[in-house]
Amino acid sequence: MKPDTIIFVCNSPGEIAGWLQPLVYEARRRWPQCRLVLQLLLCEFASGAEARVSHELLGIEEVLSPYRYADMLFRRMARYRNPLIIHLGGDMFYSALLAKRWKVPLWIYVWGRKWLDRAFCGYFVRNSHDVEVLTKAGISAQKVRLVGDLVADATAAALERQREHRSKAAVSDSPASSSASGPLISFLPGSRERELSGLAPFFMETAQIIKSSIPDCRFQIIVSPFINPQAMHRLLTAPPTEGVNGVRCHCDSRVIFDDLHTQISIVREDHLAHLADSTLAVTIPGTKTSELGCLGVPMLTILPLNRPDLLPIKGLIGLLDFLPWIGLRLKRLLVTRFAKPSRLYALPNILAQRQIVPEMVGVLSAESVAQETLKLLQSPEALQTQTHELLDLYASHKGASQRIFDILGDNSQWPSM
Repeated sequence: MKPDTIIFVCNSPGEIAGWLQPLVYEARRRWPQCRLVLQLLLCEFASGAEARVSHELLGIEEVLSPYRYADMLFRRMARYRNPLIIHLGGDMFYSALLAKRWKVPLWIYVWGRKWLDRAFCGYFVRNSHDVEVLTKAGISAQKVRLVGDLVADATAAALERQREHRSKAAVSDSPASSSASGPLISFLPGSRERELSGLAPFFMETAQIIKSSIPDCRFQIIVSPFINPQAMHRLLTAPPTEGVNGVRCHCDSRVIFDDLHTQISIVREDHLAHLADSTLAVTIPGTKTSELGCLGVPMLTILPLNRPDLLPIKGLIGLLDFLPWIGLRLKRLLVTRFAKPSRLYALPNILAQRQIVPEMVGVLSAESVAQETLKLLQSPEALQTQTHELLDLYASHKGASQRIFDILGDNSQWPSM
């Protein structure tokens, strides 16, 4: 079956960069005449730049904001010939409603709910653990197709393009990627403005402490393409967030720096190519941990609970953001109670169902993060082991997008409804 239109449904930076991107490229390769449409959904994890990035980086012809969903449900879907829906994120109820209203085939990646099962043709999943989760939820194993983690395809394709771009550049665009011999630490603060403004001072203080022990250590901070370029300087130089703390940064076009002359290079373009050069990355949870895993870059994943009221949270707890003062106080209490260090937060750990990547969860200080980073740097054997385990973990996932389109294009592989 070759659809004339593919409607993707998702809602946040990780889904767009890690899952949507490889599916768009594979759709372009296989069915170049197919119209690609993106329906965004409201989400507490959204950065606000999803539409811009989808247009500029992915070249999707039509991006519909969350506020145009009702128009899609009642009128717009009739415009599309022979459509197919692929749900990648957000509340799957909205995709199920679209599919039932217009009698359109609907597939979903990773997620599933028994009470919505009749709306879905089938489920694409990453590994056998995902299969087990869905079947335990009451979904028939006959409707589940194991394809792999799409991030492996997204990372491989993007890295190839970025390395080619860097090789054509006359000079390096990051001082951290120079020929200096010291270890290179990459800081990944996240895709949302609040994360960048809160963690830039925190990471600067962390860099100060590390540099006092390793004077030739180099640092770079990865600024997401979902961060508005016009806002970047303001965010990087914001005062430390109360409770998170850190050192206020100064900024020029290439680096952020402090009064002690500690410098962190700013990386905004070709971030994977720069990350691949890293000795170690310090990152918050999210798709970025999967990208690092695909690159084989050792990492320390941190989940600071210093200001739990500022964290984006799924479900009912996330809705507390929209309540006045009492909502944030209640959210702080609930997040602190339910965010347990015994859980796995880095996506490679979740994929492997064991801890490959060290995690720090709780009220964190720059000192504690710096000391854990130094401990890892002083154990090259542990870093090498982490690299090998990460590369082995993601090797079998390459080709996930091709496997998905093999199934979509062959009706004989579709489950009977």
